[in-house]
Amino acid sequence: MDIGKLLKKERILKGLSQQDLASRVKISKQALQRIEVGATKKSKYLPDICLELGIDFVHIASSGNQADNTKNNNNSDKMVAILLQRVDVLERRLSQIESVCYLK
Repeated sequence: MDIGKLLKKERILKGLSQQDLASRVKISKQALQRIEVGATKKSKYLPDICLELGIDFVHIASSGNQADNTKNNNNSDKMVAILLQRVDVLERRLSQIESVCYLK
């Protein structure tokens, strides 16, 4: 299944509108629409979208085109780098949230 279609299916199953999900990920509704219809194939926001929807990003990213395993293997290093960046962002966000909670 196309990644965009999978994201749309999961978004609908979770009862989220495009605007709801886009707001949570901090992108425009139009950007999310382009991802869902397949006009945008690669986006730095895919890990964040997957996180919001509870989807395993590594699994869907690596299974995007099973016929071309070489391409998937070459992209695995890039996926790991993206995921590490996302972890760093999430750790910073968590630290900010914790510091606000401790102030109260």
